[in-house]
Amino acid sequence: MRVGTLSPPPERTQVELYVEYAPERLMQFLQTSQSYPLERALELCRRARMVREMVFILGRMGSTRKALSLIMNELHDIEQAIGTPRLDSPDMCYAGEVYLLPTSPQLSHPDALTKSRRTGARF
Repeated sequence: MRVGTLSPPPERTQVELYVEYAPERLMQFLQTSQSYPLERALELCRRARMVREMVFILGRMGSTRKALSLIMNELHDIEQAIGTPRLDSPDMCYAGEVYLLPTSPQLSHPDALTKSRRTGARF
């Protein structure tokens, strides 16, 4: 690197290094650091197909609907979807069910909808 040029922020470099060399440790870094650029981290995870990390980053960005869509359509994990704690708005409880039902075969099963209402899950 030439003298007088700015280097990228260390967090950005760390995210890139984790994705490339230690992907199994990236989630821990994402959960404990607050200073990495979310958009860049999301793009790096998207390229590497690191879906769980994408879900976490989307949640941190406040993009709950996108995170839920990934959980249901990529991870096929209804338990994680039911446990998703953040909402974009209070009225998403049933809106989320309607939004996900047509695209997720797992949620189209009657037991899934009953279970989400019984457990108080909010989408």
